Parts: sequence; C-alpha cells; structure tokens
Amino acid sequence: MDTARRDQTMEAIVALRSRDSQRILRALPAGRSSSGLVGHMIPLLERDDVYGHVTAALRSAQPAPIGQLMDALLDESTKPIVRLRVARVLRGLPDPRTAQGLLLGLSDRRPDVRAHCGRALAVLARRDPGLRPAAERVLGALDAELANSARDVDLDHVFTLIALALDRESVRLALEALRGSDEREHRAALEYLANVLPPRVRDWLWPRLTNVDEVRRRGPEASAEASSAAIAIDRAALRARLLAADAVQDGNDLTPGDRL
Repeated sequence: MDTARRDQTMEAIVALRSRDSQRILRALPAGRSSSGLVGHMIPLLERDDVYGHVTAALRSAQPAPIGQLMDALLDESTKPIVRLRVARVLRGLPDPRTAQGLLLGLSDRRPDVRAHCGRALAVLARRDPGLRPAAERVLGALDAELANSARDVDLDHVFTLIALALDRESVRLALEALRGSDEREHRAALEYLANVLPPRVRDWLWPRLTNVDEVRRRGPEASAEASSAAIAIDRAALRARLLAADAVQDGNDLTPGDRL
C-alpha cells in the first residue's frame, strides 16, 4: 500500500471511530475496496443513527466481508445488538459461505441470534433457491431446538425452520390460515401440518396450536383426507397477501417495523 493510500485509510479509521455521525458517513467506503475498514465498521451497527448506512456499505464492500461478518456473528463476546444486525447484513450477501455460517448460528446459545439466523437463511433461500440448506440440516437444528427443554422456544422461529425444511409456500399458507378466523381454513391447515411434520415437531407443536382432539387422534393416518381438506384453504387470497408482504420486505430491507 502506497503512502497516500495508507494515509487515507488511517484518516477513515479515525473518522469511523469518532462519535460524529457525519464524519462516519463520509468515511464509509461504499462500493469500493474496504478490507482494512470492515473491522471498524461492524461495531457501528450498534448505532441507530448510522445503522442503515453501515449496512449498505458492508453489503457493497469489495471483496464481500463474509468471513469478518461471520466471526462477529458467532463470537459471543460481540455485543448482542451487533450480532443480530450482522445477521441482517448477511441476508443481503447471497453466497454459499453465508448460508453455511448462518446454519452454524442456528445452534447459538442465544435464542434471538438463532431466530435472526433462521430468518436470514429464509430470506437467502427465497431470493436464491440454490442457497436453501439441506432439509436434514434444518430439521436437525429444529430437533435440537425442541429437545432442550431449558430453552424458551420461539414459535415463529420454529415455523421459519419448518418452512425452510419443507415447502415454504404451503407452510406459510397454513400458518396464515391458523392465524385467521376461518374455521375451515384452520382445520385444513391443521390436517396439512399433521401429515407433513416430523413426529417430534408435531408432538411439540400441537398443544400450542390446538386442543382439537380429533385432529390429533387422526394425525398422519389422514393423508388422503388432508389433501382434500387443503383445498378448503382460500389459496389465492392467502397467496396474494403473502406475496404483498414479501414485496414490501424485498423492496425495503430495513423497514421501520423490522428494525432492531
């Protein structure tokens, strides 16, 4: 590195380590080589005033700083808010290394980190099906999630992993039906889930979804009837709502409702 470039890097580091948000924003190396600055940018994810700009800069940095971001995500000494926001940065970096690292994050000790890694994986898989992790890896993580009774299991996280391992649209349609008020759609969703979920997952999930003894009793024996019952779900209307929600999220990855 020549003297002028080294001096520029040092000046950028000083600015990034300052408390002045305007100096920080001017120093962000968006869209250009920044390998010497990434380590100083990642801690800035903690700051609400520059978070969105830092996220954009990290995603556009060349080369993509996936390794450094993964180190921060998986390092338990990193501040929790930074780890969660790193997971959000990573979902905008579609790469097999990103998917592999986020899979490791599914076994983190912190439930919020596991949940954010699951959501980031879901976003990657939706945008690039080639990055969808193997179903057995996801189901293994889900099995570990449910096997540890000491964990406070997040139901949304469970469904995120189920959708990653099985058919995403069908699972999301079922979840939407369960959250709705239409009894026919509700029953159809329960029967669908009864037939596609692995036994351990179904046994854990069922008491949290319903106390309908008939569905529990019939369980996996109702395959043919479940297929027929699934027709009762208003798939067109549900799909339209889900696609609209996806479009909002894809169009603005840092929507106010999704900020940490």
